[in-house]
Amino acid sequence: MKRATLIAVLALAVLGLTGIFATNGYAYPGSTVVPCVQACHHTTKPVGDPSLNPTSTPTPTPTMTVMPMSTPDATCAVTVSNAVPSYRGDAVLHLSATDNVGGWGVGYLYYTLDDSPTRLIRVPVDWTNSMGSMNCEASITVPAPATGSVAHTISFWSQDNYGNVESATTKAFTVSALTKMPMSIAVNHTWVYRYHPVTISGTVAKAGIRVVLYQKKPYTTTYTVLKTITTSSAKTWSYTYKPSKHGTYYFKARFAGDAEWLPSNSTYKGVYVR
Repeated sequence: MKRATLIAVLALAVLGLTGIFATNGYAYPGSTVVPCVQACHHTTKPVGDPSLNPTSTPTPTPTMTVMPMSTPDATCAVTVSNAVPSYRGDAVLHLSATDNVGGWGVGYLYYTLDDSPTRLIRVPVDWTNSMGSMNCEASITVPAPATGSVAHTISFWSQDNYGNVESATTKAFTVSALTKMPMSIAVNHTWVYRYHPVTISGTVAKAGIRVVLYQKKPYTTTYTVLKTITTSSAKTWSYTYKPSKHGTYYFKARFAGDAEWLPSNSTYKGVYVR
């Protein structure tokens, strides 16, 4: 049996979501009637497609799975998500539905965010040649608020081409606004002799980011880059420097920002060199 994965990327915001609402009974889990797509129980090849339209049209991979259309399928596809309890900045949730070996393939991927109507993604099927896709993936973007945090829930499930509807899975998560990265800076000496080492160090809120250390030399008015440092797993950084001029050196650190934190600067520290 040939295998294939269909990947559909659906990047939608919480506000302004567009698409078709799933209102037919077979779209919802827990129905007392065994759901069924059009002509799916016939031993001949089905003609056409259910009356619902997709929110987007995914592009199937060149190779799809041949569906055993004369064989009953009593197993639902399984849908999973990578959602985590909390996000800083926009949350990108990935959904993935996979049908069972020997099944008819994934037909629909459904989700509902908070109290919004149910959205669906139709997985393309070549009904003429009984070709369906065993996998479907989608991404939903939930934007961060301007300030504070917002709690959300997402429910998701899938339906295979035979008509089996999976029970919904619900996950809760919080999306927080971007804020400036908190940064500290310290020096191990407030004065040293020329060419004696001074260690500048600090802490941040995230491991593995790059912090740029700046210096302002004696009798100058501008800061210049001294060193770019990657923070440790303990969210700390340090650099040892041997100043060569008499007078006061000033040091400060800066983080340029990323998807979770806004750019920020530390305070400055001075070291007098004798």
